[in-house]
Amino acid sequence: LDSDRYAAIDMSAERQAQHLRELLAAQIGGLARQRPVLFIIEDAHWIDHSSEEMLDLAISHAREHSLLMVITFRPEYQPRWLGGGDVTALSLTRLGRRQAAKMVARVTGGKALPDAVLDQIVAETDGVPLFVEELTKTVLESGQLREHEDRWELGGSLPELAIPATLQDSLMARLDRLAPVKEIAQIGACIGRIFPHRLLEAVSPVKGNELGDALAQLVESELVFRRGHGADAVYTFKHALVQDAAHGSLLISRRREFHGRIAQELEQS
Repeated sequence: LDSDRYAAIDMSAERQAQHLRELLAAQIGGLARQRPVLFIIEDAHWIDHSSEEMLDLAISHAREHSLLMVITFRPEYQPRWLGGGDVTALSLTRLGRRQAAKMVARVTGGKALPDAVLDQIVAETDGVPLFVEELTKTVLESGQLREHEDRWELGGSLPELAIPATLQDSLMARLDRLAPVKEIAQIGACIGRIFPHRLLEAVSPVKGNELGDALAQLVESELVFRRGHGADAVYTFKHALVQDAAHGSLLISRRREFHGRIAQELEQS
């Protein structure tokens, strides 16, 4: 094919992509014409270029419909529509001690932690909500606290209580405690933030009821969430950092092996 033919193919592909973006934006507007719509996008700082253009189109039409768009992103992301007349920006700061303590209480089911443990959790997490939640669960799962009817007590001295210093360490500690099912989380992480049961089972050495039990443990740990049931279920990691922790804990050779199996399965499906 000559260069003109290549250019024609590229232009056609771009026109198709633009048409698809316009259709998606129009669908959101169509729903909003029928009834008020709440449209939520989380972690927009990771958005791809094509999705960002679709989002720009949807926002440009938002003022014409009963549409409320809530978009979360990190400060380093500077979208084109920020500062528009119909856009309100809210900066969410880190949690204060009282707010962090309330989040800890929700995780513990209202049972009080020893003051020294709570102080250390608040200090280590520096007001990062996900870290507060995950570190509290890590401490509860450590086996170094004794549960009573209305409180938790230290089984030993505070220096013996190993509290991970970073969110990544905390997530890894929780995954390590799920050693029998850790590999399932790792394979899921190779597939993506969202992974379907059917694809996971196709590439996993664990099958059937054993795989179902492993996934149930991951769901119970709240590291992943499930939508649907059985072979039709779809799983989502609680946060991209959970997926990163699981994926990063794989040896490079095993990671390549799983990615190869996933690619082969996708090609055949």
